[in-house]
Amino acid sequence: MSRLTRIGAAMAAISSVLVLAAAVQNAPGDRSGGAGTPAPRGASSPATGAPAQSADAPATMDTFDEGMERAGRGFKALRRSALSAATRTADLAAIQSLQSGLLMAKGAASALPMSPNAEKKFADDKAAYETALRRDLAQTLRQAIVVEAAMLDGSSESAKAAVAKLGEMQEHGHTLFQNNE
Repeated sequence: MSRLTRIGAAMAAISSVLVLAAAVQNAPGDRSGGAGTPAPRGASSPATGAPAQSADAPATMDTFDEGMERAGRGFKALRRSALSAATRTADLAAIQSLQSGLLMAKGAASALPMSPNAEKKFADDKAAYETALRRDLAQTLRQAIVVEAAMLDGSSESAKAAVAKLGEMQEHGHTLFQNNE
């Protein structure tokens, strides 16, 4: 199986898991803690450690910022890592942090006000701005999956190249979307 086929299969599997997770979260439950019961505010997801947020909770800047900070910590750890067999456990934890942070931020993208650069590009078109922001975060998440696949394949060089690409994507995203307040 080629590397691209494995990456595609991994992305399809992750997509299926996300769809299943959304279905379980939105399934009717008995509200006594079973499937479909929203987690209490402030509770953490056991899988990611990310704060649980119900699907009907409004997106907030705090949620966006928390997601981006989580993603940033994961990315910083990856950039500093040798991305080798010796650092595999820590690298996979950093990748998980990066991915969960990107998902959290993407879910709160509508709360992010336009940066001056985004205002120049999108003017008053908030829908186009939110679409571009979510697409940028989704592409970055896909690249984080490429990093993970390279680590799982034991390919340090591929992982390093994928992390370098993440750096380019971060620079582009921050240039367009980040407010420097």
